[in-house]
Amino acid sequence: MELHLGGVKAVGDAVAYMASLPLDANVLFMTVMATKMPFVGRG
Repeated sequence: MELHLGGVKAVGDAVAYMASLPLDANVLFMTVMATKMPFVGRG
């Protein structure tokens, strides 16, 4: 089984964004997903 790690940059960008926020800000939910993934939300 091949594991695709194409979202590593997107996850890194998300972490950098959260780290740049002021200390009194919260990020409750953040979803990083593939844009070409078929059947999103099924399964």
